[in-house]
Amino acid sequence: MDVLGRPREDRPAEEDEYGTLVVITNRAGEVLMHLRDDKEGIWAPGTWAPLGGGAEPADADPHATGVREIQEEVGLTGIELTPMFRVDPDGYPVYVMHGRWDGDPATLVLSEGTDLAFLASTDFDRLPMNASVKQDTRRVLDLITPKPAPHR
Repeated sequence: MDVLGRPREDRPAEEDEYGTLVVITNRAGEVLMHLRDDKEGIWAPGTWAPLGGGAEPADADPHATGVREIQEEVGLTGIELTPMFRVDPDGYPVYVMHGRWDGDPATLVLSEGTDLAFLASTDFDRLPMNASVKQDTRRVLDLITPKPAPHR
């Protein structure tokens, strides 16, 4: 658990009781992702992931955590976030949210990670990505993609 950067059993829950994953898409359906730092002590180092992170004591709820994380990590503000679902396969709840932004990632200031880009879902399998993050991101894309009406 320590290697992944997840909360430890001896860590008080109020320090990081849940996490958020914020899947921000553009008009083309690409996902804003950052290449996580490749250093010990962070979760999924050296992988591509949407923005997000753990709760802080001042966060009122998962939505507030998501808003704070995208502002801290890349300076984005004013993004409307929609709660999509919650996952907690390892006992650490992660709230997954969706937002839209059609800007240029080159205009953002990346404060965590080494690269930032909009990535197409067709690139996910060729890039280093955590399996659960990839699955959760694809699930969001599936949920927001309009479906054809059923035939009668």
